[in-house]
Amino acid sequence: MTIIGRGGVQPGTIESRMGVEFTRDERARAAQIFEELKVNGYIRSTLDDLVDPENWVVITDAGADYMLRDMRDYIDEKLGAFFPHLVELRRGMWHALGRTSPDAARQAAHSARELISQLLH
Repeated sequence: MTIIGRGGVQPGTIESRMGVEFTRDERARAAQIFEELKVNGYIRSTLDDLVDPENWVVITDAGADYMLRDMRDYIDEKLGAFFPHLVELRRGMWHALGRTSPDAARQAAHSARELISQLLH
């Protein structure tokens, strides 16, 4: 909660540094991303805190490497080796999936279809 904050009560570090206030959807997405970073091994719990040991984290070597690669995963690296614009197309697809607008799924599907089409050609 220190990083993400508590909506309307206590801004998190990210909100303070960016000068924004997350919506409920943005806060939920940030929490989801935090968990994904743990699952992917980019951050890990310190297990040092007596009250909340799971949520005090440090960046791992894999996380530092990920940041050095401009947050590109294995798939991004392979796509970028062929055509750098495919990496941006993939990021656009994931960005669309994270949105809550009624048209987001269609836009994500279109980006995915375009990515596959361009890769195959």
